[in-house]
Amino acid sequence: MFVARVVRSKLEEFQGVRSALVNTLSLQYQTRMFQARWKLNWKRFWISFLGGAAVVAAVQYFFFFYFGEDPKWLEFVTNGAWTLTVAVAPGFWSKKRR
Repeated sequence: MFVARVVRSKLEEFQGVRSALVNTLSLQYQTRMFQARWKLNWKRFWISFLGGAAVVAAVQYFFFFYFGEDPKWLEFVTNGAWTLTVAVAPGFWSKKRR
């Protein structure tokens, strides 16, 4: 009787610790903690995204207009422009003021 009660209490304690650990490591918990500290600066995001799109469109239009078709290497320029647009993504996040 007594041994079963002790084993049951230790098992419940272990399961509580295990569930707390799983919750801490879960993506949902990490997301909530991130959202509690950081906010997305939508103005900077749209300026950068639309600016990147404008650069890509302008380069493609220029080459299509003057050469009649896109040169093969233009794909690398386009991918580079999008990569630079995404590379500044960490700058879109700013700490929340408390």
